[in-house]
Amino acid sequence: MVQRAPKPIGNSDNKIDPLVVLDRDLVGKDGELLRVSNVTEISGLHIGSGIPFEHNHPQSAFSYYARLERLERFVSENFREHISAPQAARIAGLGEKYFSTFFREKTGVCFRDWLASIRIAEAKRLLETRNHSITRVGLEVGFQDPRTFERAFKKLTGMTPSEFKKLVRPG
Repeated sequence: MVQRAPKPIGNSDNKIDPLVVLDRDLVGKDGELLRVSNVTEISGLHIGSGIPFEHNHPQSAFSYYARLERLERFVSENFREHISAPQAARIAGLGEKYFSTFFREKTGVCFRDWLASIRIAEAKRLLETRNHSITRVGLEVGFQDPRTFERAFKKLTGMTPSEFKKLVRPG
């Protein structure tokens, strides 16, 4: 339940009249459940859209939307395995057809590109710290085909995995 605080909160120099959430969850414009603590001041809520101002940045979508946070947690633990869009939709609790639209709308990127960026970040770390072959690194981070790994790596970094490896591990 959202209600106005019965009286302004703050000292005499800094009186505010926040919305206070008491023991309930809010539902955003698209029906997404917004998590709140038992007594939380909601200061940045833009009432018209149901989206706080501080959550308009795509990166924060993962902490703002519980279904995306759940998906992000799953992917961070399982990105080395094959993860399909239908599987991701189930984890997010969305229908397969709506999942792609929802994900892109909330994050600014498509699911496939986001997953590739997570895998490429780990691949870069492995290329910097281990002396494994490019193929082995690609397979270790979840790419099932070396050519797909190379294309994704170049798309996201502007260089091939071999060029990157030479740059960070000369000799």
